[in-house]
Amino acid sequence: MSLEPGARLGSCEIHARIGAGGMGEIYKATDTRLNRQVAIKVLPAEMCCDETAKARFLQEARAASALDHPNICTIYEIGDTPDRQLYLAMAYYDGETLKEKLARGPLGVEEAIDIASQVAQGLTKAHAAGIVHRDIKPANLMIAADGLVKILDFGIAKLAGQNDLTQTGTALGTPTYMSPEQVQGRDVDHHADLWALGVVLYEMLSGQQPFSGDQSASIIYSILEAKPAALASTTTSPLGTSVTRVVERALKKAPNDRYASAKLLLDALKEVAQASDAASAPSAAAGPSIAVLPFSDMSAQKDQDYFCEGIAEEILNALAKVDGLHVVARASAFHFKGKTGDIRQIGDALGVTSVLEGSVRTAGNRLRVTAQLINVADGYHLWSDRYDRQLDDVFAIQDEISESIVETLREKLVGTPVIARTERRPDNLDAYHLYLKGRQQWFAREEGGLDEARRYFEQAIELAPDYAEAYAGLAQTYAVFGLYDILPSKVALGKAKPAVERALSLNSSLAQAYAALGLVRFWLEWDWPGAQYAFQEARELDPNDPIIPTHQGFLLANLGRVEEAMAALAEATRLDPLSSYVRAITGYGLIVAGRYPEAIEICQQAVVRDENSSALFVLSLVHSIADRHADAIATGERLVTKSGRLPINLGLLGSIYGRAGRTGDAAAVVRELDDRAAREYVPALAKAWAGEFVDAETAIAHLEQAYDERNAFLFSLGSNIDFNPIFTHPRALAILKKMKLDKLPRPRM
Repeated sequence: MSLEPGARLGSCEIHARIGAGGMGEIYKATDTRLNRQVAIKVLPAEMCCDETAKARFLQEARAASALDHPNICTIYEIGDTPDRQLYLAMAYYDGETLKEKLARGPLGVEEAIDIASQVAQGLTKAHAAGIVHRDIKPANLMIAADGLVKILDFGIAKLAGQNDLTQTGTALGTPTYMSPEQVQGRDVDHHADLWALGVVLYEMLSGQQPFSGDQSASIIYSILEAKPAALASTTTSPLGTSVTRVVERALKKAPNDRYASAKLLLDALKEVAQASDAASAPSAAAGPSIAVLPFSDMSAQKDQDYFCEGIAEEILNALAKVDGLHVVARASAFHFKGKTGDIRQIGDALGVTSVLEGSVRTAGNRLRVTAQLINVADGYHLWSDRYDRQLDDVFAIQDEISESIVETLREKLVGTPVIARTERRPDNLDAYHLYLKGRQQWFAREEGGLDEARRYFEQAIELAPDYAEAYAGLAQTYAVFGLYDILPSKVALGKAKPAVERALSLNSSLAQAYAALGLVRFWLEWDWPGAQYAFQEARELDPNDPIIPTHQGFLLANLGRVEEAMAALAEATRLDPLSSYVRAITGYGLIVAGRYPEAIEICQQAVVRDENSSALFVLSLVHSIADRHADAIATGERLVTKSGRLPINLGLLGSIYGRAGRTGDAAAVVRELDDRAAREYVPALAKAWAGEFVDAETAIAHLEQAYDERNAFLFSLGSNIDFNPIFTHPRALAILKKMKLDKLPRPRM
């Protein structure tokens, strides 16, 4: 029996029926306890006597509620109606299903890839938990108003390792989207979901289903025997050929011929998406441009990865100083590390006219470096060479490669280009290798590399006490320790400041030293004018480093100078278009500007490309500010897990719980932080964030303690009042005044 408006299930009040499926009716409702909209799915009364249907419904609920991912529908509650009908309450999303969207016609290639990529991300999470959806189709994919895709209806999900309610020989699912093994009633695994996603992607691109017929029998025959019409003929996009290859592999008849996992399918979609970036990138025809890819390690022990990256980065830095030559920054170029794709496709994705790739082989003190410069337009080599030298000749080899590239491109360059000789030349070659290892770990800090970076920089300094670059790297490392309160900020400052001062005394024109000084003044000293001066000096000394304008934009955003911040961040994006970190900080700037939908979009892009902590932090923050609580919680919990439950991230999650009305969960975070504070350093700011919706007075006291501790993230006090209500407390405003952040302009939409 259908539920009427005004009926209640638990704490939920029914408003209207909004849909129905084979396993239940869907209602829009309000959870009156937490004052949030929900969707209620009720198992039909006539099916309640069917124990198999009941078990399958409960299996759906358990499967879906065990998953925690932004691309999977959030389940809140499972219960019984007064007449013993089963129901579950789930998040309600404003938007439309993909089925409704496709009723208006096929999608553009870029939009189709974005939707498929989000589905693949959700499936990656589900499959890792041993859960197969078995019914991926447009009707089960909800597209929220902000473009976030949610996988719905795990009604026929099969949990690996449980009693199989879907007996072999019984085909469950929607026939048009079923895999060959599924229509035959055979046992299935995650490959069935990959097939279904391939069918959905084909339909998004062409507006047609690849396997069709008038009756189920003809559809099944088509799935088992027919080959779909060529997809490339259905789109005029230059990306059509690339995406066609992805669809064709997903639709291989034999499961083992498809992608081995949803993650590999996602990686393939990301490579196609990179080509779409080139479509909006500045035209490379305006002048010569180059991407320097990480060199391959050909050594027998495969232990020279850091050296390969270092050589490529040194060449990249040298070329970046040549007038008239556009050089893609490290993060974007190194995004293709280990990829075996066509160089022409990589070049197109990066918007460059040429690509440099190479290899390194070491044996004892012998070094062999090969390098080749490839023309993106036709894939032909413009120049190549091999260098067999002693290991201590590495600097000369780097210079010679750079000079050969410039000579090759000379006709297209303006004036008489000159290569600046490599500056990082310590007398001790072992110190140089340690410095390169530190740089590699610095860029891999998501995997715990920060402490390794510190160790390598310190060892390099022990061997070469006058190594300015190593001091600058060490100062930047300690600045990040202070930012995330891995070390108390005052301790981090005591380490970072002497290091940066030593770097500048050794080389007063070193851009990285001024970049480190900017971080120390911004994050640890709260010297806003001094930080701005340092970042500006660094940009003038090295206008091609994208991280410098990124951090300058971060500073300016927190000072309320939004237009200047967005200009700096736009320059960082131009220099490094594929950097997830740049996108994450740009998202933060958009938050300060009050442009929340744009912030969500750019942070979601960052997470798709590289699920790093910075991107997850900003995305969870903006979701919460925009009252997208389910998404904020899911993203915040992923952040906490990924960062190893770092206290500052736990504090953010506690505040997100509180804003969503889940004060019990927020209180649990407070208890965890209190327990940990008895045996380790926990910043007071983390406690203030976590506790502001639990005990406001205690939270304010923690905020004052955070000022005394100089917790770095207090710099966000003035710019994030919309997120943290306690920031408007008179005692918090007094802190703002002491920090000179009390009179910030605060633009809003």
